[in-house]
Amino acid sequence: MNSQRNGAAPERVDFSKIKTSIPIPNLIEVQRNSYERFLQMDLLPNEREDTGLQTVFNSVFPISDFRGVSQLEFVDYSIGNWECKCGNLKGLHHLRSTCRNPSCGATIKTDPFHPGDVLCQILPSGSGFEDENNLKLFTALIHAARKKLVITNPYFIPDDALMTALTSAAQRGVDVTLVNSEASDQFLVSHAERSYYEDLLKAGVKLYRYKAPILLHSKHITIDDDIAVIGSSNMDIRSFLLNLEVTLICYAPSVVADLRQVEARDLSRCNEVNLEEWETRSTREKFYENISRLTAAVQ
Repeated sequence: MNSQRNGAAPERVDFSKIKTSIPIPNLIEVQRNSYERFLQMDLLPNEREDTGLQTVFNSVFPISDFRGVSQLEFVDYSIGNWECKCGNLKGLHHLRSTCRNPSCGATIKTDPFHPGDVLCQILPSGSGFEDENNLKLFTALIHAARKKLVITNPYFIPDDALMTALTSAAQRGVDVTLVNSEASDQFLVSHAERSYYEDLLKAGVKLYRYKAPILLHSKHITIDDDIAVIGSSNMDIRSFLLNLEVTLICYAPSVVADLRQVEARDLSRCNEVNLEEWETRSTREKFYENISRLTAAVQ
């Protein structure tokens, strides 16, 4: 490139050589600094700003029960070091939070969180995902059941594939149990799910309803003695297609055994639905169920 300065002779300027180099950031250090800023690890609880993990806790708490009788407030969290049982991992961090019940003044400290030895998988789903992840997972697991299947879910409005998987599992000899709830906070949803009861019972599914007035809001599945599923997803089209949900799949008999104890406790507080008694329900109830089922796709 030629350049003319104050009438002087043309001068050729070379831009091809950059005299100063752009430093390449240490990406590991950048990530470490971001991690430490998020946790505010080196600060005392009263010195932490409302950012990062502190903001997460502040957005979740206080937590109240559905009757508004009891409340749990967040106090602080602490971070420490731990050593893996294998002896190969050291210097990572565990998290422990402290909460308070203002009604009685009791302070509650959670146990430190440590990595365990259970193989788990996280599965997200929702409108931002192309595949119906949870629906496909539930359907596949039901088809895979060989001995025992227990489903606990407050909102059960299956599509054809899920309904076929469930009824065919019972018909091929799998011990299938569905735990639902007598109490409901949505009229159309509760009647829509009841419209499936008769077909389920005729197929051999054992059906239990958690006694009112408590609304059972647990959502988990155990398949044989091998797989446990715990998550936020209901078994309806809204959770499968619209809502942002997350599911934890645990491939461990120990988790299944623990969850079976929870299921046994829930079942002790349920009423079993009998086919003969269910068929005697009023015509008015059947009308509500049929109308609600027609609108299930938009509920």
